[in-house]
Amino acid sequence: MTDAPLEDLQKCLSSYDPEELGPKSPFISRYLLRFVVNGIKFDIIGGFAIETANSILKIPAIQGGTIEGLPLADAKLWVQVYDALGEKKKSEILKNWLDGK
Repeated sequence: MTDAPLEDLQKCLSSYDPEELGPKSPFISRYLLRFVVNGIKFDIIGGFAIETANSILKIPAIQGGTIEGLPLADAKLWVQVYDALGEKKKSEILKNWLDGK
């Protein structure tokens, strides 16, 4: 997840031939890019947002790290994402991992 402009990300990942995919409900993010490295698929979400029954949850890429100079979101924010999606098991796994750091 990043808030970097799409053009910057495409340039950074150009050697991996990223594919631009449209977000699917409940996601209303600005963009979704998929690329493959050594047979493993990676997705990068830009301007991450989720539409819930009652609101729109925008998750900023509060910097938890960087890759190739692009800011990436703090893992703590994913707890909010999983909670909003009703993914209680994933949320608990991530909470436990964060508590153990």
